[in-house]
Amino acid sequence: MEIKQDVLELTAELVSQVDRENRADEVLRRHFSRSRRLSPSLRREVSLELFNYFRWVGLVDSCKPLRSRIRQAAFLSQSYSECPLDFDLKRLSQLVPDWLPKTMRVTEDWLRSIQGVPQLWIRSRREMRDEMTELGEELVAALPSPGAGSREYQGTLDLFQTELFKKGAFEIQDLNSQWVSAFCDPKPGERWWDVCSGEGGKFLDLADRMENRGLIWATDRSARRLTRLKQRAKRAKVFNYRSRQADLSARAPFKVIFDGVLVDAPCSGIGTWQRNPDARWTIMPEDISDLATIQKSILKVAAAQVKPGGKLIYAVCTLADEETQGVADWFDASPFGFEPLSLPSMPGSEANNAWPNTDYRRWLGVEVGSGNGMFVAAWRRV
Repeated sequence: MEIKQDVLELTAELVSQVDRENRADEVLRRHFSRSRRLSPSLRREVSLELFNYFRWVGLVDSCKPLRSRIRQAAFLSQSYSECPLDFDLKRLSQLVPDWLPKTMRVTEDWLRSIQGVPQLWIRSRREMRDEMTELGEELVAALPSPGAGSREYQGTLDLFQTELFKKGAFEIQDLNSQWVSAFCDPKPGERWWDVCSGEGGKFLDLADRMENRGLIWATDRSARRLTRLKQRAKRAKVFNYRSRQADLSARAPFKVIFDGVLVDAPCSGIGTWQRNPDARWTIMPEDISDLATIQKSILKVAAAQVKPGGKLIYAVCTLADEETQGVADWFDASPFGFEPLSLPSMPGSEANNAWPNTDYRRWLGVEVGSGNGMFVAAWRRV
């Protein structure tokens, strides 16, 4: 496949800017915000080739010039889409860092799941779901589905520019992130805390499930992310919340007691390697141990704010043992006064022998075409 020259030149320029401190999606966002005259088609093609490069760089010839490597990555991507079985386990294993099998199970199914172009999932707001027909037949219901508003978009529109998006009819949100909110199962009128809310994807889902009734506290250590959360909340017409910048390494920023607490903890992000392939080459093994320590600290602080009978949900978009089962095992063995909480049924989630689910622990996104890889565990305070 031949890449157009303007696409190749811009892709090479952006690849050179990506590193541990500058993620590929952030580099794209910055460049596109400065270059508003770029056509939508050029933006799409550059985005595709940039992510293709990092998705396939493990098999390209590192001795070749950068532009040749970008072309080779595009060729590998097309070859895989046409004949995926030509890529055996040995070749696929070169597309992730060699230290990875020491930290998690690395199966062929999972390796294949991170090599395809990610699907585009949306979640429509409860009271505006009838209007979503304006997006046409390219909107396909998710099965299994975490909610009636969960859809895959298969069209080519820039959804951020649609009138439906501008008036808050829907959010672009990974399917398995939607499952996390479904597992929380918040009720209208309850009080919830989204501990590490980021820019608010799951927070907005919780608010919609609560029908904008009750109260949600949203906290994050980043003021920038909370500013973005407030902008999204305004567009989505979500008003039943309070927000506060907070570092949860030692204690909670308030004395509020909650019906439910969601700890969507900072993690290594291994489960997002399909959507963020550059992260495969910037995360280090020692980061995982450091993050597990942070996760335990946050979980301990959050647990103290759950009322008797209330829920505590732990979620991470990683599959590393130390950040998933390791944290859950630690919490089970700690004297915090919690018991396992049965999670709602998820069709098809019990059949994977490599990633065995239990009544209160779930693995998501470990098979082809199923969204970000995630781990969820749930407890109830006794």
